[in-house]
Amino acid sequence: DHQLTEEKVVKNMWVAVNQPHFKIGIYAVFKEGFLQMDHTHKGYLTKEEYMKWYTWRSGEEQAAAAFALMDTDKDGKVSYDDLIEAKAFYYTDTTKEKHPFNLMNGPLDDPCLPERK
Repeated sequence: DHQLTEEKVVKNMWVAVNQPHFKIGIYAVFKEGFLQMDHTHKGYLTKEEYMKWYTWRSGEEQAAAAFALMDTDKDGKVSYDDLIEAKAFYYTDTTKEKHPFNLMNGPLDDPCLPERK
């Protein structure tokens, strides 16, 4: 059957983002986003800067939880590498576990997505 359906598109995207080379692409794509958030070029994001960009996507509670996990040394700063690691997790995690990184851009739960193994 060669008819394109929403379910096929979602499944194909799911397969694509779980390919090993996808993480490399994430680094390139999100570098520009990080630089926009870090408009003063400090090399890190404060919680205030992060919340400004992500609260509208995922809600205040999820955005704050993700920031807290990314801020591993608890200095109130998230580096580019910290953000990219979290984004890579968001796009490539295949577990069923609830994890704040999975809510960075809003819930991943979608009835069209294939069952996570």
